[in-house]
Amino acid sequence: MRLLLVFGFLALIVTPLGLTAEALSAAPKLPNQGLEIIQRFGGPAKMLVSSSMVPTEPASMLLTNQAEFEHFLSYLPLLDVTRPTNPGPNKDLLLQRPRFDWSRYMMLVVFDSQSLAFPPNLNRVEVARGGLTAVVEYPDTANFIEAKAPEIGSYGAALVTKSTLPLTWSNLGHRTTTAHKESMMMFLPDNQKN
Repeated sequence: MRLLLVFGFLALIVTPLGLTAEALSAAPKLPNQGLEIIQRFGGPAKMLVSSSMVPTEPASMLLTNQAEFEHFLSYLPLLDVTRPTNPGPNKDLLLQRPRFDWSRYMMLVVFDSQSLAFPPNLNRVEVARGGLTAVVEYPDTANFIEAKAPEIGSYGAALVTKSTLPLTWSNLGHRTTTAHKESMMMFLPDNQKN
């Protein structure tokens, strides 16, 4: 009997406040959380260079096994290209050839020929309409001058939980449409550099 009185009393209070069953069931929509990103990676990468010294990025990659991962590693320079005068070994963690559990994870990789210092970022992987959408963000390098060789750019990678859904890329390709500015000092003969 007390229980009925308590529910009756709550119904009298809650209904005038506009909290009806319909309003309570219309929960706010949460953003698309997508696939969980386990870890992000980034660093220098080799670019494809034409005979006219115009760099182009390798195609983006979806890695689902160790053989594909090993192929991707061929795009990473073995020497530290950020130190051209005294390069040591590249300290990229992926060059240590970690063994990922490919039955649970996959890796998405994008390349950027515009910058060495600021690699592209795989922001999130959304799940929608029976597929995956990888959202890529690129740094704004329109007013950035960087001393880098044309055959070097950067990569961004994300290790995510595995899915068999088809993948599409969103915002693939750098937003900068103007020519990238590179320091001309790198093209001077060694005896003319200060």
